[in-house]
Amino acid sequence: VQDRDAIKKTFQFADFSQAWAFMSRSALLAEKMDHHPEWFNVYSTVEITLMTHDCGGVSEKVKS
Repeated sequence: VQDRDAIKKTFQFADFSQAWAFMSRSALLAEKMDHHPEWFNVYSTVEITLMTHDCGGVSEKVKS
């Protein structure tokens, strides 16, 4: 991510329902890992940015 030590990925789905299902599954995993992404959703597109807020950048926690 420009100007940030973070990893960003955009996912494209067939429709909003599939995008929302992906976000729901991801939210459960994020909670279990105690690592919460920044994300942005418009219709069938989900954009996720990961960084470790504790260290202000990308850590092994983000990479796993």
